[in-house]
Amino acid sequence: MGLDQIDQQPNQKIKQGTVLIGTASLEDPIDGQGSTLMGIITPSALTSSSMTLRVSSDGLSFFDYFTSSGTQVSIQIGTDRYIAFVASDFFPIRFIQIVLDQNEAAERLFKFIYRAP
Repeated sequence: MGLDQIDQQPNQKIKQGTVLIGTASLEDPIDGQGSTLMGIITPSALTSSSMTLRVSSDGLSFFDYFTSSGTQVSIQIGTDRYIAFVASDFFPIRFIQIVLDQNEAAERLFKFIYRAP
């Protein structure tokens, strides 16, 4: 379920990832498959108020995402939001995992917007 592509336009792909009840991270990491992450759309209900990111080039070893200045990326989130990213920050990243600040009370569906290669 976490890797399903749900839509594609000429220059974009939309994938979805699920956070299960009682957990704080995606069921499966999202595989960008050579595309660049442009943003995330949050669900209409959330327990969490922030999230961090974990990234991987191989889908096996994941690392906390830090900026070049050494600051871990922490994003304030809310319901029904589009969170935009700077494309160059995610260009070399193939797999992404979100980690919420608390466990969710119900299953949540996040949408990931990618620019197609």
